[in-house]
Amino acid sequence: MKKQDIFNTVALHLLAQKAKATTAREDLSYSCRYRTASGLKCAVGCLIPDELYTESLEGASVHGIIMVARHMATGSVDPINDPYLKNVKITKEQADLFMDLLEEDGSVHLLEELQVVHDVRQIHEWRMELSKLAAEEHLDAAVLNTTQHEA
Repeated sequence: MKKQDIFNTVALHLLAQKAKATTAREDLSYSCRYRTASGLKCAVGCLIPDELYTESLEGASVHGIIMVARHMATGSVDPINDPYLKNVKITKEQADLFMDLLEEDGSVHLLEELQVVHDVRQIHEWRMELSKLAAEEHLDAAVLNTTQHEA
């Protein structure tokens, strides 16, 4: 998938959803999720088709999932010997999806930054943060003008 297509898809999703995909923890803090039981999706979660989403993705960073996907595609990293990656469990189909997202150089960085917009920024900051990210990544931000979002 081209970076512009990733950006457009995620920006439209986040600005239309107007909510974070989170779950409350026992300590009353919140944990971001790819998907919630109520159907909310995070920046990367909206790129995962329903038939490829599994609960096993939760708790793994997009970077970790991509590292495991690369290993499955090329054998370049051994997740079994990496304590951070050994618990990331994805199917071949999920690995193929994440590899398709890496069509252009810099896609990993874009996915990680889109995740930061969702996970760290306040909802009323999303449009501004997405605009900044588009400029940094040399992407067209016109999609941000096609949806309404209350500040």
